[in-house]
Amino acid sequence: MISFLIGRVHRLSPLTVHLNVNGVGYRVHTTLAVTEKLNARGTDEEVIFYTRVHYSETAQSIYGFLNEHEVELFDFLISLHGIGPKIVMSILSYCNIDDFLSSLKNSSPEILLRVPGIGKSKAEKILFEAKTRHKKLENIIARFGNDTGSKILSTTDLVNSILIESLETLGFQKKEIAMAEKKIQMHEPDMAPLNKDNIQLWIRTFLKYL
Repeated sequence: MISFLIGRVHRLSPLTVHLNVNGVGYRVHTTLAVTEKLNARGTDEEVIFYTRVHYSETAQSIYGFLNEHEVELFDFLISLHGIGPKIVMSILSYCNIDDFLSSLKNSSPEILLRVPGIGKSKAEKILFEAKTRHKKLENIIARFGNDTGSKILSTTDLVNSILIESLETLGFQKKEIAMAEKKIQMHEPDMAPLNKDNIQLWIRTFLKYL
């Protein structure tokens, strides 16, 4: 399973990104909102795609998003009976996510009926299936509500997240990690900036001050 890809945009089309990952090209299916953001941003910096891989009899397709909330929403929708990845991506492309989540919560079909390929019976089926998983849906809505807005994460963002998660896995609290970071800034002024190549060095340095 490919959980994420880090690379530079090689080519964009409305629903597809060709991502150059260390010289290997990956075709990532995504949404209109994502490609619009990437088109406005340019290709100078690395992009992180959180991904899901879907296998069929004839193909292997990668679906990618710029944040983990959207991946969770993708997972939720794909779990609904009779809903395939293409329909999910159409929904996420043609619907404002906040409006769509509200329509699921209130069982209102109007938003879904705007999506090409979704008629009344399909919309009602999606709403019914979502209602049977209301607890999971409420968790997703809460996470989107607490989000400060989708952004394109840099490599540094992801590496820093991995560093903190690794330290928390070892049993340290965020408060302890923050205090150790201040000590490192004070006592290790020559430390190279955190990146994906020196993360192990940074973990060992944190452990020295924790």
